[in-house]
Parts: sequence; C-alpha cells; structure tokens
Amino acid sequence: MMVLHGIVLFDISSIIAMLVIASLSKSIGEALKIYPFYKLLYVTAFLLFIAAGADSLPFGEHGSCSKIIVSTLRCVAGMIALPVCLKYWKWLIAEYFKK
Repeated sequence: MMVLHGIVLFDISSIIAMLVIASLSKSIGEALKIYPFYKLLYVTAFLLFIAAGADSLPFGEHGSCSKIIVSTLRCVAGMIALPVCLKYWKWLIAEYFKK
C-alpha cells in the first residue's frame, strides 16, 4: 500500500494551482495579446508531477541521490513559474499598492 507523504500532497496542490493559473493566464494573455508564456506553466505542472511520482516510489540505497534530483525538479519548476506568473499578474501587485 502506497502512503502519500506531505510533500506529495503539496505537489498535487501545486499542480492544481499551476493548471488554474495557466488557464487564467491564457485568458489574460489573449486579451493583452501577450506571447503564450502560460504554456510553460503546464511544463512546471508536469515537472511537479514527476517529482511527486518519484517521491512516491521506493529507491533503496540510491534514495539520497534521487532526493537531490526530485528537489532540483521542484526548484526548476518554481524558477520557471515565478517569472511566467509575473509576466501575466504583475499588474495585481501595482493595483494592491495604489491604495
């Protein structure tokens, strides 16, 4: 029986968030005629899916090496998602500080 760890549940929630943000960014991008950077959010969701799957599988002796790879996948996903989200959503930050 497979046990879901907390990080895997976090990955699943992050995947869902990336898919929702990608869908919303697509709508905003079409209205603003921005290049479709939102497709990179699907790549980040896939990287998180791979990381969650790798964390769910037993690796035996090579677990420490796989943990580094899985952590790197999560880091790369975050480094891709942040600038893409800022491209579409930076106006929200400006609106917040206008008050």
